[in-house]
Amino acid sequence: MKRRPPSETKAQRFVRVASYRVTKALEAIERIGNCGQRRTYEFTDAQVAEIKRALDLEIGAALECFQPPAPGEDKRQIRFEFDGGRL
Repeated sequence: MKRRPPSETKAQRFVRVASYRVTKALEAIERIGNCGQRRTYEFTDAQVAEIKRALDLEIGAALECFQPPAPGEDKRQIRFEFDGGRL
C-alpha cells in the first residue's frame, strides 16, 4: 500500500485504502475458491456450506460498519473453524 501523501483528504485516503483492502479481500476469496479442486482436496457439501456461511456473515458485518454504530457495540473477533473439528 502506498504511503499517505501529506495533503491527502479523508475522502482520498478512503479511496486509496478501500481499493487496496478490497483487492486483497478479492484475492483471498479467489484462493478460497482454489480449495474447490476435487483432484487436490476432498470436502463435503456441509463444509462448503460452512465456508459460505462464514463469508456471508463477515461480508454482512463489514457492510454494517458503514452504518452508524449502535450504543455499546463492541468490535467482533474474527476466526473461522469448521464445526466438525479436525479429522
